[in-house]
Amino acid sequence: MRTPEGNKIFWTKVNRVMQGKQGHDKPMIDEDGTVISDPSSICDKFRSHLLRQSQDSIAVPERRPDIPPPCSSVSADESKALLTPFTLSELNYVINDAVCGKSPGPDRFPNEIIKRAGPSFRKAFLRVCNQILVEKAWPRRWKVGNVVMLHKKGASSSFDNYRPITLLPCMSKIFERLLLSRISNLFERHNCLSDYQNGFRPERDTVQHVLLLHEVIAHAREKRQTLYCASIDVRKAYDTVWRDLLWDKLRSFGLPEHLVVLIKSMYTDASSRVRIRNILSLPFSTVCGVAQGGVLSPLLYDIFINEIAQILTDPLKAYGSSIGSQRISIILFADDIFIIASSPVQLQSMLDDLTAFATSHRFRFSPSKCSAIAFGSAVDGWHPSLAGHNIQIVDRVEYLGVIFQSTLQGRWNPTANRLMAKASKLSQWLKTLFKRKVSTRVSTMVYIWKTKVRPVVEYAAGIWYPFL
Repeated sequence: MRTPEGNKIFWTKVNRVMQGKQGHDKPMIDEDGTVISDPSSICDKFRSHLLRQSQDSIAVPERRPDIPPPCSSVSADESKALLTPFTLSELNYVINDAVCGKSPGPDRFPNEIIKRAGPSFRKAFLRVCNQILVEKAWPRRWKVGNVVMLHKKGASSSFDNYRPITLLPCMSKIFERLLLSRISNLFERHNCLSDYQNGFRPERDTVQHVLLLHEVIAHAREKRQTLYCASIDVRKAYDTVWRDLLWDKLRSFGLPEHLVVLIKSMYTDASSRVRIRNILSLPFSTVCGVAQGGVLSPLLYDIFINEIAQILTDPLKAYGSSIGSQRISIILFADDIFIIASSPVQLQSMLDDLTAFATSHRFRFSPSKCSAIAFGSAVDGWHPSLAGHNIQIVDRVEYLGVIFQSTLQGRWNPTANRLMAKASKLSQWLKTLFKRKVSTRVSTMVYIWKTKVRPVVEYAAGIWYPFL
């Protein structure tokens, strides 16, 4: 375990035991009820599913919405600085920071080889990266990816319950990371993204949002106020991004046209194949979405939906709940959206704003996966709706892995019980691993427990543990 290769082998074995068998060993059920068990047929069906999903997202009017400038503070000189040649120190930092053990793209060229390559390779690779930057054209071989389907939750036999993850060439991802470092630093310096968006941003995490939501609810209860909230699910969020509108938003953020063209070229004539074990589908291309698995994708998605926060935090609308001089009306972690209102009427107005935004941006919500909850004494007869569909009213809601209940009594027990059950299950898997390797040292066992189990037990513990 002292080398990258040994580390990869070690954790591959651990994860294999803890996660169980991966792949599509069980039959899948199509929309018409047809049972599909042949891996090749399942692979082709996933391909058709992704193509249909891409086509469905563009069956709306072509008119693009107006885009308000989010960050006029980015100067022309700062934008031009993004186009300066990359330095060897930038490349070395990105390569040294690259994680070993990640699945490579179709070229089967993993990070381990890139990290072990000598100075000559790095200098040559730097010349390639700078040439791409000058020519603003993504290499053709870097635009080919293998798509693996990861089960989210729900019935494992349903095609809708899988998330497509694109495995791209590792060298392409290193170049993406060079771009991401520069662009992200510029946008963070000028607060281009909403302060209520924590998704995949430097020095921000899920626990901060969980704590913020807890404080908002506690403050309202102290003032004997009722909050009306909703957890919003975006249907196939990354896969349905309207690309042409995204390019416009990048320009509005102050990104130079040269870089917009370069990022756009990453998706022009890009192709993918669905991979299940060693079986590959026919190549296919999509006309919308950003690649889940792409390094730039989380930032691109944050930019695409940033206006949601601008709309719902508009001071003239006075949405949300006040804490001192600040009003909190929305918190986001990428596509995980939670909105906060002071009345049922206000909540419905916010849901209507979300519906209008989704329509103008060519994406949809999943009302059946959304939920509304009242913290406090709710009025009778409130029936929130989103995109013409009623939202289920619940007495507990999960946000970023923590369950919030409408009542005070035992409000953190469900969260604690769930985390303890998950930790117990992981511990049982570890027990199985240790039984197979009777000679495993105690220090190794403790190391695995601290890495795999302890983070589960301690997640957001500072919030829920003192109140048990």
